[in-house]
Amino acid sequence: MARSRKPGIIQGFDAFDTVAFYAFCLSAPLFLPVLEQWRSMTASTASSWSFLPSVPFASALSLAAMFTALAFLFVCLLKTAHARVSRAIMVLALVCYVAGYGLLDLWSFSVLDGSLVEAASGLAMGFGAAIMCLVWVSRLHVMEFKSALRVVWVAACCLFGGSSLLQLMGAPLARVLLTAAALLSAIGCARLFFRTEREDERAIQAGVNWWDVFGHLDVSVVEGTSDFKTPLARALFFVVMPFATLLLFVAGNGLPQAISWEVAPLSLAGVLAVAAMLVLLRFKTDQALINFSYRFFLPLVAFAAFAATAFADAAWQHTVMMVGSLAFCTIYALVMSAMLVAMAGHMRSLALPAAGIMIIIGCVVCLLSGASVSTGVLGDYLYHVLLVLFVTLAAALMVTPSSRLWHVILEGINAVESGEGDAQEGYVRRCAELTEAYRLTLREAEILLLLGRGHTSAFVADELTVAESTVRSHRKNIYRKLGVTSREELFKLLDEGVSEDS
Repeated sequence: MARSRKPGIIQGFDAFDTVAFYAFCLSAPLFLPVLEQWRSMTASTASSWSFLPSVPFASALSLAAMFTALAFLFVCLLKTAHARVSRAIMVLALVCYVAGYGLLDLWSFSVLDGSLVEAASGLAMGFGAAIMCLVWVSRLHVMEFKSALRVVWVAACCLFGGSSLLQLMGAPLARVLLTAAALLSAIGCARLFFRTEREDERAIQAGVNWWDVFGHLDVSVVEGTSDFKTPLARALFFVVMPFATLLLFVAGNGLPQAISWEVAPLSLAGVLAVAAMLVLLRFKTDQALINFSYRFFLPLVAFAAFAATAFADAAWQHTVMMVGSLAFCTIYALVMSAMLVAMAGHMRSLALPAAGIMIIIGCVVCLLSGASVSTGVLGDYLYHVLLVLFVTLAAALMVTPSSRLWHVILEGINAVESGEGDAQEGYVRRCAELTEAYRLTLREAEILLLLGRGHTSAFVADELTVAESTVRSHRKNIYRKLGVTSREELFKLLDEGVSEDS
């Protein structure tokens, strides 16, 4: 199966598709930095007189996009094989997006005014942007996590880098560039949709229902899923960490500052985040990248934010912590988005649900960005709340087997998609081939099978009921016999054989 291998090049996209996709990331107010850019260039008229209830632009856009995504999620749960974006919906979405952007431009230039114009532009753009986002994600077809991370990273560069530059250019030029990028993205999305409509529909109907996969994912489809079945691990992974990250964003974004920013703090944090993520783009295998991302990199970012705060001047400590917390939230969101994109690539029927989840979370972030948390009971202790949340997240990332949970999910998808557990069988076969070729002992073969799945020496020792020092000794012998010097090289050696089998 073909896979995207070059940074910034998306499988199935030509040059125009790629440019249009990144133009959408730069210009869609569905993303908070773009929304904040438009907030700074418009004056809300929600309090002006109208015979209808007044709705601010940001709220109207976020609510329209959120309910659109929820509607598609509901349809996907009822009849997944037939859930798709039809031609009529796509045409309506493009018209609404272009019309909404036009109203937004006229409103920002004070040609039109009134709460109805503000609400109408938000509702139209929210619906149009949500449908376009569903189409873009469903057409990405990126299967490897490292390729998905590259795509998401370039999109983040366009989003945060573009937002920072536009803020420095001034409002008139920013309006023109944003509108031009929005028009380009609408043309590109329409072109891609109508070119791939039939092919995508056939692929979804011929594939496996995503709900069937997740309905029995934690049974015997994949071996060694005891950590996935642990209620505490699942609660930390799917509930505590996302919720704590969202609270951390609210606390960091609402931290009062006396500094006059030429660039919005979120845009600055985003630029720092994408710069730090250059480390992740150097990994060669998904196995090593996923392990490093969750077990080491994210906790390291949290530690770096604390260290920078400790060495900063007292007057700058809150500022440094605010930017550090927002950068951490950004990296976490980008890594999770890349994993959802990779999951959608593995299973075509999962594309719309994955995109819907990303849209809903993005809309929640946009809605909470305007929340005032500097007043009230916790207003005086907001900085302390931020510190507690940061510590909680760093501890949860180190305790939770996040990388293993993602491996279980991806292996479960592959096993059900193949119908016979081919991914599991291919991995076991590859381990057996290496055992025979390099004359590994029976105990070394058992340890290789577990190490190759990303387990730690402590987990292997507990699983085989031996001392951890014994496992480390066997691991050293395995590395020597296989001619590898690191876990990444071991993963690469195992992946080569499995990829050839598939």
